[in-house]
Amino acid sequence: MCRLIKRILGFRIPARAIVGVPLKEVEYREGHQLADEELFIGAEQKAFMARTELPVSAENKIFQSVRRLYEAVLQKMFSSFPLDHPLLRDMKVLDPAACLDITPGTVARLGALFPQLSLSEDRLREELID
Repeated sequence: MCRLIKRILGFRIPARAIVGVPLKEVEYREGHQLADEELFIGAEQKAFMARTELPVSAENKIFQSVRRLYEAVLQKMFSSFPLDHPLLRDMKVLDPAACLDITPGTVARLGALFPQLSLSEDRLREELID
């Protein structure tokens, strides 16, 4: 989910505005966007616009529509995705690089959420770190 949101954000705003900022705090509305020539509209659309002499007003309308689409998609994602859910935060245990960051609290929460694991907390932590 987070990667998908970052990907969509990257179509609309500069990457430096995303890096190191909590997702929900990224400014993606007016004033923080890429210029029209940098806005992601797809290679085929860009090629079409380059070979077709569209009036400036038509080009502006296309870019405005794309911007509105990205903003609507991002608003829906932020309002619908459970970005703050503890399970998502605790699922870092699936990342081998993060295995050393697994806390006893993470293990306890996962054990409570997935009782079918039926391992003791100590055994579960060993499995996750191993």
